[in-house]
Amino acid sequence: MVDIVADIATLRTTEPATAQQLDYVTKYASGSSAGGGFFQYDSSDSTSNDDGGSIIITTSGKRWKRKSKQLIPAHFGCDPAGVIDCTSKFKNYISASVGRPVDIRGGSWLISDTIDFSRCTQIIADSKSKIIVDVINFSGEDGSYAVTIGTPGASGSGRVAGFGIKGFLLIQSNSRIRQIHGIYLKGSWLNIDHVRSTGFNGYCINCDSVWDSTIIRLSAEIGGSTSYAQIRIDSDGDTTNASHIISLQSEQAYHRALEVNVLRTVIDNIHAERTYNLQDNTSTTGWNVYLNLGNSSINNTTMDCNNSVITAPDGTPIFNQNHRLSLSLDYSSIIDMNAGNVSHMFGRSGKVSRLYCNKYGENANSDTVDTQVDLLSCSGQVTLGNKTSITRLVADILDFGYNSSAVTVLSGTVNTVLQSNNILGDIVLSGLFITNGLTSLKSQVAGYSPTVFKDCHMASLVGSAGGSIKIIGGYVASANLVSYAKVEMEGVKGTTFNYTGTPVFVTRGCRFDTVTAWSSPQGAWPVGTVTERMGIINSGDGVIFRSNNATSASWITLLSAP
Repeated sequence: MVDIVADIATLRTTEPATAQQLDYVTKYASGSSAGGGFFQYDSSDSTSNDDGGSIIITTSGKRWKRKSKQLIPAHFGCDPAGVIDCTSKFKNYISASVGRPVDIRGGSWLISDTIDFSRCTQIIADSKSKIIVDVINFSGEDGSYAVTIGTPGASGSGRVAGFGIKGFLLIQSNSRIRQIHGIYLKGSWLNIDHVRSTGFNGYCINCDSVWDSTIIRLSAEIGGSTSYAQIRIDSDGDTTNASHIISLQSEQAYHRALEVNVLRTVIDNIHAERTYNLQDNTSTTGWNVYLNLGNSSINNTTMDCNNSVITAPDGTPIFNQNHRLSLSLDYSSIIDMNAGNVSHMFGRSGKVSRLYCNKYGENANSDTVDTQVDLLSCSGQVTLGNKTSITRLVADILDFGYNSSAVTVLSGTVNTVLQSNNILGDIVLSGLFITNGLTSLKSQVAGYSPTVFKDCHMASLVGSAGGSIKIIGGYVASANLVSYAKVEMEGVKGTTFNYTGTPVFVTRGCRFDTVTAWSSPQGAWPVGTVTERMGIINSGDGVIFRSNNATSASWITLLSAP
């Protein structure tokens, strides 16, 4: 026969009459409707501690043990309404679940200290349950985590193995008044379904040193700061590698939305949108999203700043809407990317299929930037660096970084091409429609070839004093070369041609409808360089000229008009 007991408090005063006696508790405590269940007397146990939920000790020291395949927080007196702080009772629940799954479905659980799930095997949750973090009364110091799976700060150690999150785990901060982080994950062979963390003034989600794991979705909102990314996937003294992440969502972050530093990892989708930009991002350390990929790939990513408000939700003023991505692709690839201002800092053999952005710049001081982009569409300026190949470019301005070299563009449309920095050379631009023209062009250094424009269509060409370029084929609507513009033109067609000042240009096989002025060069070119007269040719005029001295202006006439 099973005796009925009113609540856990009554069970503590109920002494078993027989060995293996079974009693039924109707509820955990007076006023609650959950937390009851069957308890059986264990006459063989005299040492276990009373944990307030799975083991209850009577006044005389008898042990009642809960008969349940799955413990839940309500078994330990946790308030499922999320109103009463249940930190100590929740910790009792976790301690009783070592080596077992924990099931937090069916309630909202209010906590005010770190809950460590590391010794459990799995968290079972759903969209109707959540962990609410009382940041104002949080007992841990600033920089603490609300939830941990693995040990923070233990470089090279403190990992869990084989841990899983089944369903939808929601962790919600009730204030940004203190720097308290959300959830910390460290381990290998993790199997994570959906994790969402919101409202923390720090990391909402920090995946630190995660190996060989599968994650379906990490989501965060109204979190992060100017120092801590809302979602961080990185490592402290170790690596995060060999994992598959299906989706990352970082919405309405306070400045730093996402920090990803991974090896041998595949990420299917990234959304880091409506970020609140709170400070200047012009320095190399300023960013809203940081992607450092080694032997990794991203299939699709979209990121931007919130441009519809002037303050963040807590009243912090918005600095501007200039979103900045700090990007490094080392033997890595991205298929589709939509971003704000992109700074490509480092990479070898990186590949981007389609990149849409407001501004794009490469770190030309690093000769390891070696990137291939199939389509780069930029509403602002593109600044290219070293060993970059672009199949199609659409941009307002095309510029080149300091010591830029080995750049190839195969087609596209740009408004203006310029070289505002000194270059090394070996730059080839093909099939470009240049709406405005070429300005501020620079000469290559010894051992490099000049910038080549091949089969391009440009509205105007003025060149620049001392700047050296080569134009092969294509069309120039209006060429009006400035003094000392070192331009070599071969097979170019156009409408009008003229020059002012000292001519040092070379033309061969060119045809312009109107030639206002033309001259053989008054500058040095390599020996054997040939130039051909354009425009009206009178009897006795030289037609073809050849350079006879590479260090000074010395040209001989090979052919004159009869």
